[in-house]
Parts: sequence; structure tokens; C-alpha cells
Amino acid sequence: LLLIFLQLHHTTPQNIINIDTEVSTLAGSSTQAGSSDGDFTSTRFTNPTSVTFNSDYSIAIMSDQQACLIRKVNMITEIVSTFGGSAYNCTFVDGIPDDSRFSQPRGVAYSPDDAFVLAVDQGGAAIRRYAFADNTWDTVVTAASGVLKGAYDITIDRYGSFALVTEQASSIIIQFSLEDWSVYSVVCGVNGTSGFGDSSVESSLNFLHMPSSVILSRDSSYALFTDNNAVRRVSLSTGEVRTLVGNGTRGYADGNRTSGAMFSQPGGLAFLLPSSEQLVVVSQVMYTAVRPLWCQASVVSAVVLCCVVLCDAARAMVIWLWGCFADTYTLSIVCVFPLLLHLSMCSSLFSFILFYSICFFFGYFLIWYT
Repeated sequence: LLLIFLQLHHTTPQNIINIDTEVSTLAGSSTQAGSSDGDFTSTRFTNPTSVTFNSDYSIAIMSDQQACLIRKVNMITEIVSTFGGSAYNCTFVDGIPDDSRFSQPRGVAYSPDDAFVLAVDQGGAAIRRYAFADNTWDTVVTAASGVLKGAYDITIDRYGSFALVTEQASSIIIQFSLEDWSVYSVVCGVNGTSGFGDSSVESSLNFLHMPSSVILSRDSSYALFTDNNAVRRVSLSTGEVRTLVGNGTRGYADGNRTSGAMFSQPGGLAFLLPSSEQLVVVSQVMYTAVRPLWCQASVVSAVVLCCVVLCDAARAMVIWLWGCFADTYTLSIVCVFPLLLHLSMCSSLFSFILFYSICFFFGYFLIWYT
């Protein structure tokens, strides 16, 4: 489990936050999956999906989807324990944490008063609740209700009165009353119909396509969610949906909403400052916005990769020398720059070879043309 700790220093008058970021492994291993509990060094995760903190950030509850577990992370004692489910026993059973079973848990949410935790059980098409007073997991919305078919994420408003759930199979967002779970309403989207469209008239004209992550504003007046390769906003009072950034087309481009910023399956959402709603952090699923420092590959791939690098370095050096001799420095830069660029990046072997093949033929085309 890799967590990014953001140390916030100060806010400038332009509302830009200067951040010192340090990426470190909090718990688990990047090279070994598993489900073992223990301290941060010895514990293992399989597919950590969602995380939620209590009010003082001393306890984190997270879902391990493929292991079918709910895990508890004690930030003070630095101990990870199983909070629900049995490793890789993906069934559906309520009860105390040791007896409970989960089927692909995804979104989790702490109540504002730290009294309970909600978890979306995607495989069981249900919403599960753990009450600390009873030390028991129970089901508050079942598959038999017909409301949920493929729920993904869940969030609770700061007053503890309702919860929002993204329903991917039906392409809608549902609001549930925490006092009576049988009371619910569709916030936006058309049940069973996928699409991409904003509307300020009525919520039935706002089409969604497999909405995933969702968060609420501090005053619970609106929600932000990811959907259609975009980040969108829905007003809870009017049902108006507005796309903040992204145009529904998968891609990767920086910028603002008026200059073509694009996402490819955006994942988690979070307000950068709890007291501010001006900045949002979005994690990318298909593209790594923050590249890892080390490339994890098999021994065979690593050997082949080194050979490709050495051969390509030699070829690039020959082309560069030829460019200097011919006094065509532009060609030299064009040929050497892709090498330096890719040596500083970490990508798959396939994309590495494909990238260099394109550069190879492009370089030789320039040589032939000049």
C-alpha cells in the first residue's frame, strides 16, 4: 500500500498551495501480495481499493477487493488487522468481524461521529455496516431490494444524515437516508441508460456512464464524481449536473476545462484541504500521473530491456555524431531526445520497444530526407 503524505505549508493569495511531497511505503510490499496482518513492515495487501479515516485520523479502514477483506490500519500502533471477511473466501455473511464474509468490497466510509463504518460489497450487490457498539457487520441494503446491482463507492455527509452511492451497473447515483435505508432517491442519471450529457433542467436528462468515485462538499450542497473520463459535479438540491473537466473522451492532457484537459478512467477523488473546496486531487487509473522511481519487471524483461537500451544508445550516438559532422544539430537533438526521455521514465517493455521503433524509422526518414 503506497500512500502519499502531503505536508501543507501555506496558501498563497492566489489560492495555490505549496506542497512538499514525499512518497513512501506505509504498509505492505510492492513486490509481494498477500493478506497477512501485522506491523507495517510484515503486513501484506492484495488489491487495496478504498480507504477512509476516523475523525482524528488515528484509524483507517480500507477495503482489499481481491482478498475480499476489510482491513483496519492503526496509525498510532502501526498495526494492520482484519476488520471483516476471510482472506480469499469471497462469500456473503454478516456477524462479528471474524465470522463475517465479503465479496469484492470496494468503497468504505466512516460516519462523522465514528459510530459506524459503511462498506460497499460489490460482489454481493449490497451495503454493509459495522457498528462499533455491537461489534457486528450487518447488511443495510441487500441485493433483493433491487436497488443495487453494481455499487462502487460510498460517502457520508458531515451531518450523518444521508449517504451517496455510485451505482455503475445502472449508471446512476443514489442517495440513501441513514435513518431509514428504505428511503432513497436517484440524484442523477437515468436508471439503466448510459450516456454523457449535462443538464440544468432536471436530473432525468443527466446521463452517466459507470460513475465511480464520489465525494461530498463540506456543506453537502453538491457532490463531485468521476464518470465518462471526466470529473463532474451534481447539485443535490436541483439535480443539475455539470462537467468540470474532461470531455468524455479518454486521453491524458493537462490544462483547464477550457483548454482540453483530459482523463483516462479517473479514480479516487479528495479535497486537498478539509476546510477548502477549491482544489481536488484526482488519481489516474490508466496513466500514472506520478511515475514510480523503480521499474518492476521480471528478470527476463529486465535483461531484454538493458539490451534494447544499450543497442539504442549506440545507434543514437552514431546518429548524433553523424548530425554533428553534417552540421545538422536539429536532427541530432531529434534523435537523442527520445532516448534521454525514455531513459528517465518507467514503462512496460512493449511500449518501450514500440516507442523506439517509431523513433527509429522517423530518424532514418529524416536522414533520408536531408
